[in-house]
Amino acid sequence: MEGDGGEDRFQPELILVGGMNTIFERSPTSRRKTVAERSVTRLEDLPIVTGRSRFAASISFPHELHMRVVRSAHAYGRIVSIDAAAGRAAPGCYAVWTAADVADIPPIDLRATEIKGLDPYRQHVLAGEFVRYVGEPVALVFAEDAYRAEDIADLVKIDIAEQPPILSALDPPGRFSGALTTEPTVVRKEFGDVDAAFSNADTIVALELSIGRHSGVPLETRGAIARYDAGRDIIELHAATKRLHPARDLIAKLLRRSPSSVQLYECHVGGGFGIRGEVYPEDVLVCAAALRFKRPVKWIEDRREHLIAANHSRQQHHRIRAAVDAAGRILAIDDEFFLDQGAYIRTAGARVAEWTASMLPGPYHVPSYRVAGHFRLTNKTPAGTYRSPGRYESTFVCEQLMDAIADRIGIDRIQVRRRNLIAKSAMPYVRRLSGNEAEIVLDSGDYAGMLDKALKRAKWDSLQAEMKVRREAGEAVGAGLSFFLEKSGLGPVDGVRINVDSSGAVVVTTSSASLGQGVETVIAQICADALGVDYRNVRVLHGRTDLMEWGFGAHASRGTVMTGSATHLAALKVRAKALAIAAAELQESDPRRLSIIDGRVMRGDQPNGPSITLAEIAAALSPAAAIKRGQDPGLSAEGIFAADHMTYPYGVHIAAVTIDRDTGRVTVDRYLAAYDVGVAVNPMLVEGQMVGSMAQGLGGALFEEFTYDDAGTPLAVNFADYLMPTCHDVPHVDVLLTEDAPSTLNPLGVKGAGESGITGVGAALVSAINDALGAPGAVTALPVTPARLKRIINELPSDIPRARR
Repeated sequence: MEGDGGEDRFQPELILVGGMNTIFERSPTSRRKTVAERSVTRLEDLPIVTGRSRFAASISFPHELHMRVVRSAHAYGRIVSIDAAAGRAAPGCYAVWTAADVADIPPIDLRATEIKGLDPYRQHVLAGEFVRYVGEPVALVFAEDAYRAEDIADLVKIDIAEQPPILSALDPPGRFSGALTTEPTVVRKEFGDVDAAFSNADTIVALELSIGRHSGVPLETRGAIARYDAGRDIIELHAATKRLHPARDLIAKLLRRSPSSVQLYECHVGGGFGIRGEVYPEDVLVCAAALRFKRPVKWIEDRREHLIAANHSRQQHHRIRAAVDAAGRILAIDDEFFLDQGAYIRTAGARVAEWTASMLPGPYHVPSYRVAGHFRLTNKTPAGTYRSPGRYESTFVCEQLMDAIADRIGIDRIQVRRRNLIAKSAMPYVRRLSGNEAEIVLDSGDYAGMLDKALKRAKWDSLQAEMKVRREAGEAVGAGLSFFLEKSGLGPVDGVRINVDSSGAVVVTTSSASLGQGVETVIAQICADALGVDYRNVRVLHGRTDLMEWGFGAHASRGTVMTGSATHLAALKVRAKALAIAAAELQESDPRRLSIIDGRVMRGDQPNGPSITLAEIAAALSPAAAIKRGQDPGLSAEGIFAADHMTYPYGVHIAAVTIDRDTGRVTVDRYLAAYDVGVAVNPMLVEGQMVGSMAQGLGGALFEEFTYDDAGTPLAVNFADYLMPTCHDVPHVDVLLTEDAPSTLNPLGVKGAGESGITGVGAALVSAINDALGAPGAVTALPVTPARLKRIINELPSDIPRARR
């Protein structure tokens, strides 16, 4: 690091970075010298833009078989029979499997959790007695090519005795199996005296709100390619990502093999967003087939399969109340919500319900809090995590509650937030809650400062004046905002290994994964910064379980915090080792007087004096040379970083919208996304995360929704029915990136940025839409589709001014 900056005092500096008019504001405690040293171009892009990338569909092995999944066409029913005779007799068919062929494979386990009683709801790799959602795997076809496999799958006939499906988490729990109901658990959390607060409240504000069912829809669908190496007795799974080591261990357990005999390999990824990289039935099945057939097996999902089989997410219904005093200060919040988990509990378990319950109070001081999250199963595609799981939902609910409090008390939306924000002086702030077994302690933050900067950047007062003029001219326009709190840096631990070879090249070996977030670039920057080399001379290895013995991958915005901190620690060890050798070679008694610049060690006060390169130091530490010197071989070191608590970044979103009263269409005219990342290793990459995730948040707020008919048949199985925002719909995003609150929990001061642009979108847009309607609280559900909004407009009370109706 170029100094810790702890004693520097200078005015915040506003600098344009990237290509989207991003404002990057360096605070007086910024730890780096210039943005030019930080917003460097990505290392991982060259093979992608030059056509040398390898995605799942690009990977093939000689003599491979192609797997096609035969899926249920019914939402719920008992399997009467499966007739695969015609399929097995078809030319090109190698095998057809049903549940009987994989009876030795147990259900797919969940990640470790303290919530008891979830195991009976796990999903088997193939349905046996019952099917519980349209798209559930029932049989497999293996053929010599993908086209024949698809044709043969149509010949497999499945007779299902249909039963009435459960399609709403608001319905009373039904029977799942035996004595088990469709409510596996209720997530309950509470602190303070909620009942007393409501008894003493000046005002009670109550809302009923819902968030629709949508999920990540990456450009690249899922894929899995398995190969068994009989000579080494190794089963390889290619196209894995996100959490490779935990996935390896789980697959090994399901196949009754040792983890050392299972190896996972990552390739390029066309979007992750939380849903890619979990262990799905198909991942286990290709491995089982490769082991049994002793031939490579390849499966590539088509788009319809993705929309009905990959994890769904969101779909929550909240009944929330707030007790407030006469000034609009919150005394207590009481929330009951219902989460539609779909047919089974997959690997993520009840994490979304946990984080919804834990993060709902947001950036506000809430003296008393109670929540009950009903985690319920329905006959829909199983749900999991999707970018900002639990926080997108809880932010929408919390921020609509803040707007409602302002309206009820008769104060401004800005003022009600100011009165309830946690003060900077209260940091670190103990929430008295936990989320997924981790105590929530907000590490750092200047929430009021962030609100001021966002309002100033958006020119809020001028925006309000402009809105007034446009309304008087007959337009339905409005502005809204949301304040959100995120979490990042999920532990418990991460490790890296750094080695400098005899050419001076630096290799960082990690257990992280690349999901498009720029992990290679950021880790290379962190290593180069500590080691004194050009980041382009750092090679970052990742996405292979044979390179690192353990790891936790890239998810929950943990990469920069966890892997980055471990890299920093390892690089400092390598640096110290290099300086010790250099001191002896340069006859310098104090290694602290030496500097490393561009891979060359020299005296700090003699840039043109004697020097030695890292390559020469690495050569001096070759095994033979090191032994003669009485030192350990290699210019290398390992770094391990452990964290008991997560970091909590935060931000403000401000939106301006226009409503077409005739169609119900919403046009987003302006959008500001402000975010404090603690310390930005590469502001340009953070900008990319913010803009990209804002587009996804826009989809969930206005367009995207998985819908079903009364029989449980999915109605959104292609892009004609599952609407996603296009370039025409996504506005220019004005990005304000600040560093006012570096984390105190890691050596870099960093916080995660993976969800920086999505969390507050739904809340900000609904706030703006309600403002445009002149009817606070009119919109109660996401997505705000044109049809829904048109119904709301038609039902507005007659006393709403005509210009706003």
